[in-house]
Amino acid sequence: FLHDDATPGLGDRFQDGLDVERFQGRHIDHFGRDAFLGEGLAGLLACVVFAIITRGAWADFVVREVDARFVDDALTITTALDMNLSARSEEALNKGIPLDVVIDLALLEDRRLLWDRVVTDRTLHRRIQYHALSGQYLVSSADVDADEFARFPTAQAALTYAGALNELDIRLPKKKDIDPGRRYWLRLRVQLDIETLPSPLRPLAYVTPAWHHNTGWIRREVQR
Repeated sequence: FLHDDATPGLGDRFQDGLDVERFQGRHIDHFGRDAFLGEGLAGLLACVVFAIITRGAWADFVVREVDARFVDDALTITTALDMNLSARSEEALNKGIPLDVVIDLALLEDRRLLWDRVVTDRTLHRRIQYHALSGQYLVSSADVDADEFARFPTAQAALTYAGALNELDIRLPKKKDIDPGRRYWLRLRVQLDIETLPSPLRPLAYVTPAWHHNTGWIRREVQR
């Protein structure tokens, strides 16, 4: 039997259906890929914006100079640091919240085939607080009389003093522990102690980069 050429046959309708499905598939594929790329670019842009916004509020502790040497039966340490508070932590200080700086020190004996041996270590605690009546910043140490304070006109000056060591002497356990033929290292870290913040503030400080002031671990060879 013959049929009118203008009337599509079964084969034509089947082919047209395939073409529509292929077109829709391509459309869906392109749409999904474009949506995925768009979300990726949006996420990257959000990270960049976040970095720009937080950069101004971010501050850290940086070790500029370290001098460590053996003098008689002691290890003598002198350090200089660049220490800056973020806007958030400085605001808390100015509102009466004390900030504690922790200085971790360790003398290590270099051993090639084994891990370094810890000869001696020590942790120092310095507290900075703002005295509203005098408008001064006070720095105290747990290593001396708690009633003794160093006074400074600015938070920056107080912070620099709190993190610095000026010819600190650490007595060695035994002089014979120091082998003249071996190398020794000073391991040093200075950080803001989040654990000493008031309880309501502590959870937020843990997850907020603006509170994470830390030099990281620094190693310097001890001179003789």
